[in-house]
Amino acid sequence: MDVQKIKRDVLDYLSSKADVPSTPLSDFLTPLCAYPTPLEEYTKGLLDLPPNRRMSSEVHPPIPPGDHKAYMQYALQLAKRSPPKSTNFRVGALIVDADKNEVLASGYTLELEGNTHAEQCCLMKLARQYNLSEEHLAGVLPENTVLYTTVEPCAKRLSGNIPCVERILKLGRGIKTVYVGVKEPEKFVGENFGRMQLEDAGINVVLVGGLEKRILEVATAGHKDKTLD
Repeated sequence: MDVQKIKRDVLDYLSSKADVPSTPLSDFLTPLCAYPTPLEEYTKGLLDLPPNRRMSSEVHPPIPPGDHKAYMQYALQLAKRSPPKSTNFRVGALIVDADKNEVLASGYTLELEGNTHAEQCCLMKLARQYNLSEEHLAGVLPENTVLYTTVEPCAKRLSGNIPCVERILKLGRGIKTVYVGVKEPEKFVGENFGRMQLEDAGINVVLVGGLEKRILEVATAGHKDKTLD
């Protein structure tokens, strides 16, 4: 579709409106049937949206398909938006349709109201997009949905909130693979057995290496007693 021509047509119409106020816009626009590509080709992306899904206003950077490190680097950039605090880790997360190479939702620690974790924020956003509760997201998530998170999902929370591992498990096999940047440090809740729980449920857990030091630096930015190698 010649977008520039459409702009010119509209500008011509607007500039002439003062002189001929009764002239209809259709007189200035090229009929859609005159374009070489059918209109449905331009709207296919919208028509393919699952029922009830609202369009997200988030804009994400282009990432090559299957570039797990690039996705983790993007999640790390999100983690940097989280306010440094001594009581939590700054984490970034993404939920991705791996087949379409499309980011479905992004999140970072404390992005949304409440004492929210990054993975939790992703799921809350998706639930709002679909106008569903989190546990019903499994029915609308794409076949090959994966999660990227800079720090291993928590299996225990001191705040009383639902741990992120439990949130993932409630989706059944809604999320097929969890890509993590580092294991969760044992500072707050001790050893994290979440990976074992996920794998026992048939969910793959994959470590994306190469960013460990930077991820921990960002995660613990608000901790006075941090010690990093």
